[in-house]
Parts: sequence; structure tokens; C-alpha cells
Amino acid sequence: MGVKEKILAVICFCAVFSNCSKAPGTTTASTSGVKLYGDRYGEILRSFKPTADGGYVFGGYTITSAYLGEQGFIQKTDKNGNLSWFQTYGGPNQEIFNIVQPTSDGGFIAAGSSGPDYYHDSAYIVKTDGEGTVIWQKYFPGYLLGAYFHDVKETPDHGFVAIGYCYAYAENPLYIVRLDQSGDSLWTRKIVDSVHNQIGASVAVGPNGEIAIASALETWSDSIWHPAFTYLSQYGASLLPQISFPNIGPMPWPENGNTWQWGTSTNYEKIISQPDGFIFVISSDLKGITGNPICHNCGISLSVTLFKVDFSGNILWTHSYDDLGNNVVFNDAVVNPQGGILISGGAVDISNTNYCWLLNTDANGNRVSQYFIPIKGTTTWACGAVNTGNSYAIGVTSSPLLTNRVGFFGFLDTDLNGKIIDESK
Repeated sequence: MGVKEKILAVICFCAVFSNCSKAPGTTTASTSGVKLYGDRYGEILRSFKPTADGGYVFGGYTITSAYLGEQGFIQKTDKNGNLSWFQTYGGPNQEIFNIVQPTSDGGFIAAGSSGPDYYHDSAYIVKTDGEGTVIWQKYFPGYLLGAYFHDVKETPDHGFVAIGYCYAYAENPLYIVRLDQSGDSLWTRKIVDSVHNQIGASVAVGPNGEIAIASALETWSDSIWHPAFTYLSQYGASLLPQISFPNIGPMPWPENGNTWQWGTSTNYEKIISQPDGFIFVISSDLKGITGNPICHNCGISLSVTLFKVDFSGNILWTHSYDDLGNNVVFNDAVVNPQGGILISGGAVDISNTNYCWLLNTDANGNRVSQYFIPIKGTTTWACGAVNTGNSYAIGVTSSPLLTNRVGFFGFLDTDLNGKIIDESK
């Protein structure tokens, strides 16, 4: 499909901003410094990344009808968020993208899931050129109830590694697929643990092509989730026994943020490659926070925790941040220009106002700066952020509070103090 016409309902914008209008024939609208994209059924943003030309790529899924059919989407914009192209992907089934990444050839790789109903029965991956045209697409059937990809990375040989999980009744294994440049499978692993559920959340490629995976591990006996580390060679051989970190977290119930939950995040855990190891970023519940009862399986996170491991899985340092608000969601974590970590997400303050937040750390996980960006009248989460040098570019998912299940995705710029820049003024 070509560029999709975007219809922005006036009632939705008036619930969010004042003095809002849409010029005929445009595909986006910019009000109060926030540029929103979407239609009357809604889109959910899962991924926001910079591109080599200085622009941005957005990815997620679009609701195609009142019957909640879904298709994955990729959108490319310039550095100011002006639309270059928008494409949807998939067939007669329901498809979603959890991640879209630029590739070294100037194109994009997107990964998620596909299926005819609530349970997506196949993991799904699409490779495109720089204009969004499909080069190849592949389906990887799971077993019993389905399979999902949550992350994908390009490997040094210009192939790909995608990770997620298979959904079944008795066992839910970590699912890893290594692909060549044409999307053909080089090898597949399903890591099954008889006493745990396991959801693959994020993958990083090590200095020599090693595959490092962050997953959420649930113990059947107590239904508590903790982060885990899987470290493989580029050929799929285990470099270490799988390591879990029961003293880190615990994590909220990840399935509350699964693909079928409207407007929530799948990004409850990220792993970032470093020259001397890997940094984990997780949503976590901290005990003993006044006025915030702990609920390990209600999907509510109260804090964000960072910890670093060396190549042997030994923890080098740990930091937790429990002052980001209530119902904390973190959606992305990337290396910032200073070598630390830039984390983005959303939360709710004590007045029940939703806001985006950015957290910058140094290379050792210590907080350097933190910004809160309220957008009144909406439920709005930051789904990724980029430090451009003199500003932050942020991709958001936004749902006006006066509408029913209608979501928009958007783009905004802030200065280095977190104040929204309105380029129309």
C-alpha cells in the first residue's frame, strides 16, 4: 500500500489541545509542538528509531476497522516529523510489529506476530528497502497457541537474530531464530524450562557476533517474574548456562503488556551491548514504597532498574529509580551521546495526569538528568527518544481520554530541559 491518508478527528484534538485544526489534504497535524498521526480506528506505536539520513522510523500496528483487525505499519519521516511514507504489512490475518530497526543497507527490519485471532499463531518478520517496499517476509509457526517476536537485531554478517517466545499451556519457551540476509533460517532454538515460563524481551549483539538475550522468567511455584540472561555464540551454542537474577526486581507481570493489550508496552526489559558486558534495563516493583501496594501480577510497575553484567554474567552494579511516578511504563533504552543510557517511558502523577518522561544516566547507571513532559487530556507514553545534540526527539503513543480505544501515535521535540519545542511559533 502507498501513503495512507490520515484522518484526525477534531473531537480528539480538542480533548488534548486548544486551537486545533487540520488543513485539507495533509497527513499530519501539529498543535502545541506535538505532531500526531492516526485515523478513526487508531494506531499503536511500538518502536521509534533514528535513521541514517537524520530522520526517524516509526513502527507498530494499525487498527484497520471497527472490528479491530490489525496490520503492522512502518512510517518514515524527516528530522522534523514530516511524513515521507507510511506502509502497512500483512495479509488476511492480524499482524503487529513490536520492533522496527534500520538496517545497514538503508532499509528496515520489522518483527512481531501474525495470526487469525487473539492468539497469534506465528512469529512474523519483514525486510523492506528504504521506501518500505517488501524485499521478503517470513512466518515462523509456533506450537499450540502461538509464537511472537519481541526484538530483532542485525548481525555482523548482515543477517538477523529475532527473539520472543512460544505460547503454550504447559511450557512457554524462549524462542530464538537466526536468519541470513534472505530471511532463511540458519538455526532455531527453543529454551524450555520445566519450572518456569520465559518470555524473550530484548536481544543485543556482542563484540564478536555473540547473541545476548534478556528475558523475563516466571517461577511456576510463586508466579514471580525476574530477569534472566542467555548468552549464545553466533551459531547458537551456549556460551554460559542461563543465568537468572532473583534478587533483581521482581518484575511486573509482562503479559499485561503483551501484543493484544491496547496502548500498553511490550518493552518491559531491554539489553544493551557494551565493550565490557551488557546493561539490562527492566520495569520493576520495589518493596516498601509508601502508598504503593506491591502487585506482582497486575502489570503495574513502580520503578525502573538498571544493572550491568560482565561477559560471565556477574553483576557489576545496580541502580533503581522509584521516583518516576505511578504505573510506570518504560518503552525504550538506548546509548546516549555521553556513553550512558537514555530511557524513555510514561507514568501518572498524584493528580492522575499522564506524562512522558526521559531519564539520562552516565555509563555506570547513575542519574545525570530527568525530565517530565505532561500532555494533558491524554494517556501518552514516550515510545523511544533520541538525543540530537541540542534537543530530544520523542515518539509517542497517545490516546485522548474522551475517546473509546482510539489511539494516535506522534512525534515531538523538546529542548535539553524537556520543554516541548513548538516550531509553529
